[in-house]
Amino acid sequence: MIKYILIFVSLTFFIQANTLEEEVSLAKDYSLAYCLWNFNQTAPSNDIAVAQNMYFQSMKIGYEAYKKIHHYVKNNMTNNYIFDINMDNPRENEPVYFIMCLDMYHSKEFHTEIENIVKEVVCQWENCK
Repeated sequence: MIKYILIFVSLTFFIQANTLEEEVSLAKDYSLAYCLWNFNQTAPSNDIAVAQNMYFQSMKIGYEAYKKIHHYVKNNMTNNYIFDINMDNPRENEPVYFIMCLDMYHSKEFHTEIENIVKEVVCQWENCK
């Protein structure tokens, strides 16, 4: 319980605005945590939920950007099916979600999409053309 109180207090004092690069990094990490929490074969551990919440609270990009991130992750996960090729796996036809989330996280397409989502929000704040 004390761990959660310390996390809350530390996030409460987080006032400084994030740079674009920091915001992209937080959004990518949030997306990975969101993916791991929502696509799984067994119940995810509490630390994933805590991480997802921490990234959510640290980002400044807002609700509309979160919805776009969720939409992207859901589409990516439902359109990509990676199966374990290990013959000893009793669930050989079941997607390996952890690998799918990591593959998404490390892809250039993912980085570009998250960067575009964050830039769109930042440009709205700064009245970019």
